[in-house]
Amino acid sequence: MGNANMCKAIQEMIQDGRDEGRVQLLVTLIQSGDISLQRAAALMNMTPEEFQEKSKMIF
Repeated sequence: MGNANMCKAIQEMIQDGRDEGRVQLLVTLIQSGDISLQRAAALMNMTPEEFQEKSKMIF
């Protein structure tokens, strides 16, 4: 049982890292004017408010 929990924890950490990388890229695209906040949030399956909060946690 312990190995399964460890594998799940590692998979979640990997996914969190990927999500953070995507948010960083999308914030850069927002800042450069290439996409809107609304579009970036939609790409992450978040509301604009959720996206802003997530980006504050990363930067």
